[in-house]
Amino acid sequence: MVIWLHLATATLALGLGTANLALAKGTRRHRVVGWVWIVAMAFVTLSSFPIRELNAGQFSWIHGSRCGR
Repeated sequence: MVIWLHLATATLALGLGTANLALAKGTRRHRVVGWVWIVAMAFVTLSSFPIRELNAGQFSWIHGSRCGR
C-alpha cells in the first residue's frame, strides 16, 4: 500500500513542479502550488524509508543505498 501512495505522491509532485515552473513567479497561485509541492516531496521522502520489498530488505539504488561503496 505504501508503494502506491509513494508513487501517487511522486507523480503529483512531478506534475506540480512542472506546473509551477510555468506559472508566473511570485503570484499567490505560484506560492500555494509551491507549498503543496514541498508537502508532497516531504511525503515522498518519508514514505520511501519503509519500502524494502523491492531489494531483499535493503534500500534500492534509487534511494542512494550504494553511495560510497
